[in-house]
Amino acid sequence: MSTAPAARDTASLDRPLPRLPRSRDALSRDLAERAVAAVAAQALLTRKPGLADCASDDGRGTALAASAAPLYEAFRTVASSDGTTSADVAAVRDEAEALIMDDDGRLGLVQALRVLLPLVAARAGGDGSVREVCARAERVAHPRADAAALSLVTGFALPALYEARACGLDENAARLDALLALMARRQDPAVADDRGPLAVRMLRRDAAAVLEAGGRSTEEGTRRFGVLEDTVRRYGITPADSAGLLAATLFLDALADPAPRDGARATQLTASGS
Repeated sequence: MSTAPAARDTASLDRPLPRLPRSRDALSRDLAERAVAAVAAQALLTRKPGLADCASDDGRGTALAASAAPLYEAFRTVASSDGTTSADVAAVRDEAEALIMDDDGRLGLVQALRVLLPLVAARAGGDGSVREVCARAERVAHPRADAAALSLVTGFALPALYEARACGLDENAARLDALLALMARRQDPAVADDRGPLAVRMLRRDAAAVLEAGGRSTEEGTRRFGVLEDTVRRYGITPADSAGLLAATLFLDALADPAPRDGARATQLTASGS
C-alpha cells in the first residue's frame, strides 16, 4: 500500500476539531455516545482475525456491541468535568471494568475502555486537534494503561483508515485496514502473556503481509488474509489490544464529524441499555 496518501492525510491529525458544545451536559452526552458507538463499531466489524465477529454463528460480535451500552455512564462521568485527573479516570475505569464479562474483556472491551476513558476526558478538557487530544489523554491515562499505544493510533491506524477511504474502499474494508495496521505494529502484551512472544511475531508478520499486498481488497491481500486467519485460529491468538485501539481510532475519527457515521447505532444501544 502506498505511503503517499497516509503521509498526506496526517495533516488531518493537526486540523482543529469542531468547537465543543457550551453545555457540559450536552458535551458529556455527545462524547459518551461517540465512545459507545466506537466500541460497537469495532465489535460489529467483519471479518476480524481472532476476534469476536458478527458474521460468525456464535453471536459474540453482536453481544459484544451490546455490552458497550452499560459503559455509557462511565464515559459521561469522565466528560462531566474539565479538570478530570488520572486518579478520576482510574476510579471510573475500575468501576466500569466490574460491568464487563470475562469473555468480553478478553475480546477487547477492557482494552477499549482503558484507552477511551482518557480520550473522552481529554476531549472534554478543551478544543484542539486529534493530536492534541491524544497528548492530553496521555497525561490523564492511568499508569496501568498503555498511553504510549495511542501513538500507534495517530501514527498508523488513522493514516491507514484515511488512505483506504481515499483509495475508494468501503467503510468496512477501510476499518479492516486500520485494524491490520495496529496488528502489524502492536507488541500485544496480552498475546505475549497468553501465547508467547513467537505468537506476537507471527501475528505482526502476517498482518503486515496483508497490508504489503494492498490490503484485503486485493486478490493477493485476500490470500494473505486467509493465512493470517489460519495463524490466529491454529495458535489461539486473540489480538484484543488491537481491537481496543481500533475503538480508539474510530472514536478519534468521529470527533471531526458533526454527525458521526455510527451515531444512530450508539443512540439505539444506549436507549436499549438504559
